[in-house]
Amino acid sequence: SNYNNIGLLYKNTGEFPKAIDYLKRALVIRHKFNDKIGLSDTYSNLGSVYENLDSTDLAMEYYQKSYDIRASNGYTKGTALSSVKLAHLLFQQGNFVKAKQFANEAYALAAENGFLYERKEAAKVLGEILKVQGDYKASLDYFTEYYRLHDSIHSNENRDALIRSEYLFEYNAKHLKDSLEKDQVIVRNQLLRGRNNLQRSWLIFTIVFSCLLIVLLFAVRKNARIRMEKLRSDIKLRLGEILKLRDELNVQKELNESGSNDVNVLLEDKLTTREQEVMEALILGLSNKEIGEKLFLSVNTVKTHVNSLYVKLDVNNRTQAAIKGSMLKNQN
Repeated sequence: SNYNNIGLLYKNTGEFPKAIDYLKRALVIRHKFNDKIGLSDTYSNLGSVYENLDSTDLAMEYYQKSYDIRASNGYTKGTALSSVKLAHLLFQQGNFVKAKQFANEAYALAAENGFLYERKEAAKVLGEILKVQGDYKASLDYFTEYYRLHDSIHSNENRDALIRSEYLFEYNAKHLKDSLEKDQVIVRNQLLRGRNNLQRSWLIFTIVFSCLLIVLLFAVRKNARIRMEKLRSDIKLRLGEILKLRDELNVQKELNESGSNDVNVLLEDKLTTREQEVMEALILGLSNKEIGEKLFLSVNTVKTHVNSLYVKLDVNNRTQAAIKGSMLKNQN
C-alpha cells in the first residue's frame, strides 16, 4: 500500500518514471500475497500513468488487467470504473463500437448500484461517442445526464461542507461561552482576593480572542453560503449551454430533414496542426486546463489557440466551435 501511494504521489507531480517504479514494486508484493483488490488498484494506477505518457497500448493492457480482476471477483464499483477508463481510451483510439460496449456496461452498473461518479463519467463518454456517430438527440440526453450528476455531486459536497461549518460554529460558540463563563468566575474570585491585574488582562485577552474566533466562524459560514450561490449560478449557466446546444441541434436536424445532406464548413483561414489538435480537444469537451495537460501547453497558450479557432471557424463560444469542428471532421 505504501509503494502504491508513493507511486500515486509521483504520478500527481508528473514524475512518471518514479511512479512506474514504485507501482511495480507494489505489484511484486501484491502478487506474492495474492492481494486481488490491491492488484486491481495498482494495475489501474499504472494504466493511468501510461495514459499520461501517451503509451496507449500499455495503458490499455493495464486497464484490461484491472478490469478482468474486478469483473471476475464481483468488485462492482471497481468494474464500473475500469469500464469507464477502457471506454475513454478506446474512444480516443477511434474504436467506437467497443468503447460503447464498455461505456454501456459502466453506466448500467453505476445506475443499478447508485455510483454517481462512475455513472457521470460513463454518461460523458456515451455522449461523446453518440455525437461523433451523429445521434445528436441521444448524445444530448447523455450530456444532460452528465451535467446533472456533475452538479449534484458538487452540490452535495458544498451542502455537507455548509452543514459541517454550521455544526462546528454552534459547537465552538457553546464551548467558548461555557469556557468564558468559567474563566470569568475564576478571575472574579481571584480579583476579590486581591490578586494583581494580571488576571484582569487575561480576562480581556480571553474575551477579545473569543470575539475574534466567533467572527472567523461567521466568515467561514458566510463563505460556504457564497460557494453555494456560485454553484447555483454555475448550474444555471450550464443549463443555458445545454438548452443552446439543443436549439443548435434542432436547427441541424431541420437542415438535414430539408434534404441538404451535403455539409460545407467554410474556414476563414486554414487551421494549423496545433489548432486542429485543440479543435479535437474542444470536440471532446475538454477544458483549457485539460487541453494544456494533454498537449503539454500552458493554459495561456491554449487560450490563444482557442481564440484563433473562434476567428477561423467564425464562432463565438466553445460549444459552437465544438459543433462546427465536428461538422468539419465529418466533411473531411
